Amino acid sequence: MQAVWSKDWIRPYESPWSVLEKFTMTNISTKNEVLYFLGSDEVRRMKYRVYGDIHRNLFTLAGFDQSMLHQVLGIDLKSQNDHLIMLVTRKVACRCAPASSWFYSYLRWCPECLKIGFHSVFHQFKLLNHCPFHLKKVVDRCPECHQQFNYIFTDKEFNGPFLCKCGYTFTDYQQRWNHWGSPLSIQCDDTLQWLQAGQGDDLVSVFNPRHAMNASNPIRLLLQGNRGINESIFTERFGQFHQQHIHRHLQLSGSHLLMTLAISMNNTLHIRSSSLQGHLKN
Repeated sequence: MQAVWSKDWIRPYESPWSVLEKFTMTNISTKNEVLYFLGSDEVRRMKYRVYGDIHRNLFTLAGFDQSMLHQVLGIDLKSQNDHLIMLVTRKVACRCAPASSWFYSYLRWCPECLKIGFHSVFHQFKLLNHCPFHLKKVVDRCPECHQQFNYIFTDKEFNGPFLCKCGYTFTDYQQRWNHWGSPLSIQCDDTLQWLQAGQGDDLVSVFNPRHAMNASNPIRLLLQGNRGINESIFTERFGQFHQQHIHRHLQLSGSHLLMTLAISMNNTLHIRSSSLQGHLKN
C-alpha cells in the first residue's frame, strides 16, 4: 500500500481517531485495510483479518505498530497520544481507576471541529463538556439518526471516514484537506488553567471519574474548589471511604504536600498530608 499523507495535517491535541479517519479518507481505504497496513505483528498474522476491539482501541493503540505509525504518519502517534492523556489527567494523578476511565468510551465531538476534520482528546475527557477551541457543547449522537459511536477504529458504525451509515457527513468532503492544516488554539480559560495547574502544583485532585458527568463544567468546579474548602466537610464524609481503599490509592510524599479529595463533584476537600498520614497509621 502506497500511503498518501502529510504530517502537516495533524494538529496539536488531536486524537488518533481523526488522524486515522483522515488517513483512511486520503487513501480511499477501509479501517480493516488501514489497521492491517499499520498493524502490529500480531494483527498482521491474524487470519481473515477479524480484529477485536482490543486491536481497535484508540486509547492504547495496542493493535498498531508504533514504528510503522511513526514512519508513515511522520509523527510518533502512540507517544503523542500517551502524552496527551497524561497531560489532561495529571491533575488527577492519584487515580482510583485506570487512565482510560477518565475518558468516554463512545465518541464525543465538536461539530465545528469535525467540519475541518479535527477531533481532540479533550472531547473525550470526562471533565470537559464543551469544546475548548470553539466553546460549544460537545455532542455524542448523529444529528440525523441519533446513532452513537464507539471510540474505536472500526467501520461498523460508519459508511466511510466521517460518514454515518445514515448518510450524514460530519466533515466537508469538498474541501477535504484544504483546512486540515489550519491552526486551532484553545479559547477556554478554564482548560488553559487546568493544563497549567498540573505543572509543579502542590495539589492533587482525587475523585471517582463517574461523578464528572454530574456537573456542567467539572474543570471549573475543581479549579474553584482548590482555592479552599471547609475541612469539617472532610471530617464528616471521611467515613464513606474504606481505610484500605484510601491507603492503596493515595501515595503521599513530603510533609507539606496538600491533598485535594474531591469526594463528589460538589465538594472538593483539602487536608494536609501530615494529618492524613496520621489517620492512616491509626
